[in-house]
Amino acid sequence: MTAQAFIENYHANKLKITGGSLCFWGHCLGNPQDFHSLTSVQFNAEESLLTFIFSKKEKLNITNPTEIDLYKDHLEIRSADSVYFEWFDEGKPAIARNLFYYDFTIKGGKIIGKNNIHWSVINAQELSLQKPAVLMTDINRTHNN
Repeated sequence: MTAQAFIENYHANKLKITGGSLCFWGHCLGNPQDFHSLTSVQFNAEESLLTFIFSKKEKLNITNPTEIDLYKDHLEIRSADSVYFEWFDEGKPAIARNLFYYDFTIKGGKIIGKNNIHWSVINAQELSLQKPAVLMTDINRTHNN
C-alpha cells in the first residue's frame, strides 16, 4: 500500500500495530527481542515523510516510503530514499548529548549508513537494496516497557 493509504488505515484503527524490533536494509538494532512500543504514526504528504514515534521518545523518519506491506508478524517498507532513527541513551537524561541516531541514505544506487554511536558500527556488507528499507517484526506482541 502507499504511505497515504497506510496512514489513513492506521488512523481509522484498521491496522493493529503495537511496535517491534527494527531493521533497516538489513542492519538490525540491538537484539531481535528488543521491542519498540509504537505510540503514533504521522505522514507529511508534502515532504513524503512517514514518521513513527515510540514510547521512549524514539523517532523513525522514512523519506519517500513505497510498497508498505503489513503481515501478521511484521511490517515491511520495501523501499525509501532515506531512513533516520533516533533515540536517547537508555537511563540517561533526554538531552542532546545523549541523542543517538542511525542515518541511512540511498546515493548512487548504494546505501550509505552512518551513526554517532561510539560502541556500534554499521557493517556495509550487511546492507542491501534487496532487503526492506524498514522491517518491524513482532508488531502485535503484548509487551511491558
